[in-house]
Amino acid sequence: MAIIECPNCNHLFDTQRDASGRWVGATTGTAVGAGVGAAIGEGIGIALLGTAIAGTLPVAIIGGAVLGLLGLAIGNNFDDVTCPHCQHNFRPPQ
Repeated sequence: MAIIECPNCNHLFDTQRDASGRWVGATTGTAVGAGVGAAIGEGIGIALLGTAIAGTLPVAIIGGAVLGLLGLAIGNNFDDVTCPHCQHNFRPPQ
């Protein structure tokens, strides 16, 4: 957890980083990807060597991985935070 001061209005507010040091909002791509993957995989069956399983979990894992990595790749463009007091967007100090 970090306390950040808004450069526009000098309001102090709390924000959090994840384990890799990125702002918490950057991990949203993984959750969205898993949800979309599960929705797509719900109607897909995977058959191999005489056995078959529902595609919900495997496609959800793949979707979460793809969108999660995409979020990490382009996340530097979206690492800005918004002040809850004045709604000013800015890049916080490292």
